[in-house]
This record gives sequence, structure tokens and C-alpha cells, in this order.
Amino acid sequence: MRRFNEAEEYYKELMTEFSGKAKYYYHLGKVYCAQKRWDEAIEHCDKALERWSEFQWAKMEKAKCLLGKKETDAAYALLIEIEALLSNSEKDRVLALKVYRALYGLRVERNDSRGALSALSKLAELEPEDGFTFYRMGKLHLELKEYEKALNDFQVSDPLLRKSYVKDKVALALTFLGREDEAIDVYKNIPPSQMDDYVHQHYGRLLLKRGDYEPAKEQLKRAIVKKGMSKFNAHFFLGQVFEKLGKYRNAKREYERAMELRQKEFAVDFPQAEDRIRFIDQNFVLDEAEVFEEYSNRLQGRIMKFISERGFGFIKYGKGEDVFVHVKACKYGDPKVNDLVTFEIVQGRKGLEAANVDLIKRT
Repeated sequence: MRRFNEAEEYYKELMTEFSGKAKYYYHLGKVYCAQKRWDEAIEHCDKALERWSEFQWAKMEKAKCLLGKKETDAAYALLIEIEALLSNSEKDRVLALKVYRALYGLRVERNDSRGALSALSKLAELEPEDGFTFYRMGKLHLELKEYEKALNDFQVSDPLLRKSYVKDKVALALTFLGREDEAIDVYKNIPPSQMDDYVHQHYGRLLLKRGDYEPAKEQLKRAIVKKGMSKFNAHFFLGQVFEKLGKYRNAKREYERAMELRQKEFAVDFPQAEDRIRFIDQNFVLDEAEVFEEYSNRLQGRIMKFISERGFGFIKYGKGEDVFVHVKACKYGDPKVNDLVTFEIVQGRKGLEAANVDLIKRT
């Protein structure tokens, strides 16, 4: 607050000394805008524009304040006015970035997908190394069912962001294009430690469709145990897997769980699950000896490195992957290099890390 007060006094002094200078009114408007004193900020932006009508930065600051006041129509009109006067010069580049980001947000709010894509296209020209811009373009093209364009956007975004959720969208676009084997190959190349519940579910559903039931079952189980999205679809698809495997008791349980979650979370019925339960009840006698399968996201690996004085290290598992581990996650005490352990992977404060680490064997 003291910093704002000092800035306010400073620009007021300059305005008194140089009353005709638009930039001091603009800067004082920025100070007020930063404090969410919207009306005072707009008033000073207007005074700046009275002194210099083509002061585009003052218009941008005013638009920002109008957005703060939720006066979106007025802000949108002002942004369109600024856009029309933008040049291709490097001088206008930073202003253009702010304008198109604001226009993108407003057009998304208005469900104007085409307009939002137009704004993102401009941003992509201005910042071709920004993977998030291409990722957002891909999502909008998916919504518009323009799958080839979506695939191209996600493929541009993938090496820039290197995130599993981008690879998931690449696979999703390939699926919509009927290139399901290629989509499965994309999933195969995502390290399990980087897969979130969405990725496991989409991968599992593709494997189910292809008839790879055991791998599909494992992916759907992992989708269920990982924290994240609503799980009713994962339970439903897992029920379908169990049906294909002839495990009708397990299938019925998964459909019942899907119905229960859908009702609990959205207060609506799940007719597809109800239909499958009815079909099982009408056509099969459940084998009470059939064992219910449980879910587990526990993995096995070895402590590959541990720095005792700093209390952390890494576990190697799977196909040469590694994950961070802190001593506090080790339930059995101080870990040693080459300890054979079981563990879970969770989202930590700075990324994925091991949790609930138990010792199997010390070598």
C-alpha cells in the first residue's frame, strides 16, 4: 500500500507541473487500476485520452478497468477499436499481445469459438514458441469438430510443452479421425509416471474398443485410483471390460459403482449402466465364487540415489523411469541405495513424487 501511495503522490506532482502530458494521467490511472479503484482509473485514462486521442496504451488500461467492473461490452468495443489501429511494428507487439489475450478471453465467455480462434491465430503469429496458444487452438478446433486442424495444433504444441495432457489430445484427435492404432502408439510412449487419470481412462477405452481387455483393465483401474476427475465413466468402461472377460459379478459391481457416483455427483441417472445390469441379471447366473478384483496404484522399484543429509533421492522403476522421494514419504525409516520398495505416485507441491513408500527387501 505504501508503494501505491508513493506512486500516486509522485504522478500527482508531475501532473501539476506538466498538466498537458497525457502519460502522467495514464500512469496514475495504472496506479488506481492496480488498486482496483476502477472509476478513478477510468477517469484518469479518459483525461490522458483528452490530451492524446491516439494513446492506445491508455485505451488498453481503460479496457482493463472496464473488465474489472464487469462492463464487458464496453471493454470489448474498446479492444476492437484498439485492434483496428494496431500496426505490425515491433513497437506495437506487446500491446497486441495484451489486446488479443483479452479478446480471446471475452470471446470464449461469449461462446464465440471462431472469434476466439481468430485471436489465438494472431497470438500464434506474435509468439510462435508459446505452446499453450497452439494447445488452446487445438481444443477449440476439437469443439468445432475440425479434427485435422486440431491434430496439427496439438502436434505443434506437444514438443513445446512436453506434457502428457497434450499427448492425450493428440491421441484424442487421432481417435476422432479413425486412426486409433496411431492413438494407442501415442499413449504407449507416455511414461506411466506422467499419466493422469484422464489419460489412463482414454487409453483404457481405446484398448477396450480394440479388444485388448487385460491392458484396458489395468489402465482403467489406474484411472480410478488416481486423484482427479469424476470416476463414473471409468467404472462403466471397466464394467464393460469385465463383461468381455466373462466376469459378470465384477462387471455388475462396476456398473453399480458408476450409477452410484453419477447420482451422487450430478443427481442424474445413468441409463447405460442400468441397462447393462438388467442385461446381466436377465442372462447370467452370477458365480458367487468369482473373486472381486481390487484396484491398486502401488508400484515397485529401487532406491537409485539418496542424499541423507538433504533428506531426498530418487526411485527407479518400470522401464528406467525415476521419481522423486522425500524421507518423510518412507514409512520404514531412512532409505538406503538399492532398497527394493513399493510406493504410490502422487502430485506433490513441485511435481510428481513417491508416497507411502514401504520396504520389500534391503540388499
